Amino acid sequence: MCDRQTDVLPVKGAGSMSEIREVKYTDGSRYKGEFKDGKRNGRGKYYFASGAKYDGEYMDNNIHGKGTYQYPNGCRYDGEFRNNKKDGTGTMIYEDGAKYEGEWKNDKRHGTGVYHYTNRDRYEGEWKNDKRDGKGVFHWANGDRYEGDFKEGTRHGRGTLYFKNGSSQTGRWEDGRFLR
Repeated sequence: MCDRQTDVLPVKGAGSMSEIREVKYTDGSRYKGEFKDGKRNGRGKYYFASGAKYDGEYMDNNIHGKGTYQYPNGCRYDGEFRNNKKDGTGTMIYEDGAKYEGEWKNDKRHGTGVYHYTNRDRYEGEWKNDKRDGKGVFHWANGDRYEGDFKEGTRHGRGTLYFKNGSSQTGRWEDGRFLR
């Protein structure tokens, strides 16, 4: 599992002994941080062989708690993790500069959140399994906005489309199309 361990330093914490170690793994990845009972527990930094980096909390060798994960492509997530997955509240900045701030579940946008598109469009509302789903408001950069129901990422259900010129369209939507 490990090639080499250096910088072993005992640390008192929460009534039990932990230690700070630097570990280099055979795949080229490395970790520097707290160990307890032979596992990554507490705070640490992990440098993946892929070029990804994580700086944050661990529990029983899993990324668990608050931290920052930087992807090799430039994406960055700051927030909560549970068992190696984004879970809780966090902010993801995507490779193209888009940004999501909100709730996550099992590595997917899930709950309430705000997505800022690179073209200055913005969605605020409910998410389910990484898609706009539930009540929400979509703001277009041109000043138009839709307030209402979404399903599987599109306008679906009851809602109102407000146009920049002051007119509006209220009624039922299906798969992004206005019905009546």
